[in-house]
Amino acid sequence: MPTLEELRNQTPATIHEALECMERTLHYFHQTNDFRAVFLRAYYIITRTVRAAIEEPADGGGATFRDPSWMSQLAGKFATLYFRSIAVNGVADNNGAVWERTHRTAVEKVSTVVEDLLLGITAHIKYDLALALYSNIRDHQDEKDPAALWVRQEDHRRANLCLFRSIGEIVDVLSRDYGSAVKAIDRLTLCLDRHVAMWAVSRLREEVWEYAMALLAAPNQLTFDQILQEMDRKATATTAWISGGHLPLRTPIFRALVRKRRMDLTALAQHSARAREHPTS
Repeated sequence: MPTLEELRNQTPATIHEALECMERTLHYFHQTNDFRAVFLRAYYIITRTVRAAIEEPADGGGATFRDPSWMSQLAGKFATLYFRSIAVNGVADNNGAVWERTHRTAVEKVSTVVEDLLLGITAHIKYDLALALYSNIRDHQDEKDPAALWVRQEDHRRANLCLFRSIGEIVDVLSRDYGSAVKAIDRLTLCLDRHVAMWAVSRLREEVWEYAMALLAAPNQLTFDQILQEMDRKATATTAWISGGHLPLRTPIFRALVRKRRMDLTALAQHSARAREHPTS
């Protein structure tokens, strides 16, 4: 089994490599009863859905993305940033306060499944995604070509559909394998709630795009760093709101679910070989 340091240093270049790295890391998290498996499992499901969209044939209705290769490389960069946020001691290393809070909460094992999911999503989208977009645009020298930037933004928006397609599977898998109230909560809400959630995520991803453009336009390193600090500050404020009692995630009922989730994770670790071969089966 690889060490946490080796997992942290993974640098996938494409979406296919990213999925392989995620499977390897999920195997480690399951073996070590690490609560961080929750977000990574959801992230894996979304990434797999994006890969399916990337591989859709261009004929017979058209591809989901205008530039599938560009999206594949973006997924690799995006995943690399996630792996880089994991430190050996369980605390994010120089990747912003938002990741430090997110990892620390999971490592301390005082969180619910819903909490771990929301914290991971917040950190990865609100902080990492703009950096991944910035890097991929720079690598392809798109920043000075308005037409190219339009295509990149269009594909960025089309990825929202992949998120929407993944919700049902995420709810089923997290509820089944990590012993949470995710499925029960989902069933108690109307279908409209999912559309509201996707509207919120779409708005968030539009904000992420604007931050990526700001990073590209930064005239110097000082301004670049200031933008990163603002991104981190806003993302950290959101995670503080999630885990600070503003959502009903730490009531006695939800807290009782943590113990059940621990037992489920331990049981899942006993089937780690199966989990590695079929992470979402």
